[in-house]
Amino acid sequence: MATETVWDNVTAAELGRYYHPQGLPFDLWYDCPIRDCEVHLRFECWNEGPAQIVTALKYANKTNANGVRITRLNLSNSPRDFQYTKMDGMPLRHAFNSDYTAVPHEDLIPVVDGEITDNVHIVSYQEMLYVYKFMWQQSYQQHFEKEVQRYASLRGFEGILELKAVVMERGMVRGLLIPYVDGDDLWKGAKPSEPELLEITCRIIEIAAGLEAAGIYHEDLKCQNILRRRSDGAIYFIDFSGGLTEGFFRKEAFDDLIHGRVTAREGLYILGKTLWQLWTKKHPAAEDQLGDEIPEPARGIIHDCVEFEVDSVNTLQRKYYKSDDYVVNK
Repeated sequence: MATETVWDNVTAAELGRYYHPQGLPFDLWYDCPIRDCEVHLRFECWNEGPAQIVTALKYANKTNANGVRITRLNLSNSPRDFQYTKMDGMPLRHAFNSDYTAVPHEDLIPVVDGEITDNVHIVSYQEMLYVYKFMWQQSYQQHFEKEVQRYASLRGFEGILELKAVVMERGMVRGLLIPYVDGDDLWKGAKPSEPELLEITCRIIEIAAGLEAAGIYHEDLKCQNILRRRSDGAIYFIDFSGGLTEGFFRKEAFDDLIHGRVTAREGLYILGKTLWQLWTKKHPAAEDQLGDEIPEPARGIIHDCVEFEVDSVNTLQRKYYKSDDYVVNK
C-alpha cells in the first residue's frame, strides 16, 4: 500500500488564480505544505494539471523559491518537456480583467459600519455613496467580468443601477462601484401590504420584460437580489454575476444555466419562483406547490411562470397588465 505524503493533496491548497486578458500567462498561488508559505506559479503554457503543480511546488521547496515559472519545451505532454525556473513571486491578488472606466482604490473612503457582506462595502467617492463589490478568496474571476459586462450593456435601462467604474488596486482591477440605494432587499425588508406587493410584482415583471427585450434573463433573480428604495419604493435588480440559487431553477436546466444559457422558459421559471418567494416570504424548493395563501392575480402570474402557460415575460406582462398604466387586468 502506498504511503500518503504531504504532496498527495496539495492541489486542495490553492489560494487563488488569475487569467490574464490575453490568455497566457496564467497565475496560480498555492500554500507550500512543508514551508507553510505562499508560492506563486506562473504558467506560460497550457495543460496545467495536478502533476505539474506538485512538480512546481517541489521545485520551489527544493530551491527555497516563492515563485516558479513553468514553460513548455515542445508539444509533448511528457513531464520531461516542462521546464521549471525560479522567479520572484508576486503576492496573491484577487483580480479580474476589464477595460471599463477605472478609479483608484485609494480614492474610496470607507463608511463607518458600511460592511454589507465580507466583500461588499459602502464607500464614499467624490462625495457620493456607492457600493464597492470586490474580489476575495471565494470569488470567481469570470463572475466579476460577466457582471461588469452586463452592467455596461444595460446602461440606461430602467430598474438597473448604472455602473460608475471598476476599481484599480496595485495595478489590477479588483472590484466595481454601483450607486448606493438607501433601502433593503426584498428578503430582508418587512413584508409589504397586499397592494404594495401587487405594485412590486408589476414592477419586477416590467424590469424583467425590459431585460428580455435585450436578450437577457437574470439567472440568479431572487428577493435578495432586488432592492427597494426607501424614499419612493423604486425597484432595482442587482448581482449579475451569473450564480445560481437552489430552489429557483429546474434541475434539468442546470447545465445550461451554469454556462450562462438562459432560455425564455427558464427565465420565466426563475421569475415565478422569485415572485413565489416575494408573496410567501419563504425560500422556494422544487417540490413547492402554489398555496391558497397567495391571492389572485399573483397566484395566476406565478402559476403561468412555473407551469409555462406563457412563452415570454412580455406575453405575461400583456396578459396581466394594461399597457398604458399597468393596472392589473380584471
